[in-house]
Amino acid sequence: MTTAPCACLSVKFDHAPHDAPAAAHDMLCEEIAELAKTFDFFPLAAHEAGHAVAAAIIGRPAKYVTISLSGPHTMYSDVPGDTRVLASIFCTVAGKVGDAVATSSGWFPSWPLLASYIERARAGEGVGHCDCCQDARLLVESFQHMDDQALVENWREMFRLAFDVFYDDDVRGALLSVASALIDKTILHQDEIAQICDRYSLPTFKEIIPCNAS
Repeated sequence: MTTAPCACLSVKFDHAPHDAPAAAHDMLCEEIAELAKTFDFFPLAAHEAGHAVAAAIIGRPAKYVTISLSGPHTMYSDVPGDTRVLASIFCTVAGKVGDAVATSSGWFPSWPLLASYIERARAGEGVGHCDCCQDARLLVESFQHMDDQALVENWREMFRLAFDVFYDDDVRGALLSVASALIDKTILHQDEIAQICDRYSLPTFKEIIPCNAS
């Protein structure tokens, strides 16, 4: 999950009049508001929109999605059926994929990058809460019979699959529409996401991956 940069602004109140904290707070809010105007929210919105659209595809509708500077994230509902591991990974990779598709950045994860996450997850060291950290941990725990090379290959294959899905005209349309609405509203709730996605013909997860996959 992408985190927006934050500004570290300090205000000194030494020898200030009693109303200085309130005045300084107003000034701080104004400075942050001006900073937000110059920040390009589109890649961030596209990232979270990717998560939300992927959730709709797998039948795991997001409860809400937000690009608030205090913590951009997507809150999922439970994963249904027998595809929970692959469904979870599809949803997570859809963030970076959504960003890349919407911005035409040409980004694709390198082998060494993904291998480094798998290695750390395998060792139980340095695994945080970012999208790749979560996926690496899930892959290592769920497919213990696979070696690191096989895990990376399968992970990259899921990225390829997600790119194929999101380059579809309807899926890309839903992605861009959710991202645009996020920029306008900062937060979208489940019914609002559904209203947008319902305008497009999205594939089902069973059409993407066999329902008996694990």
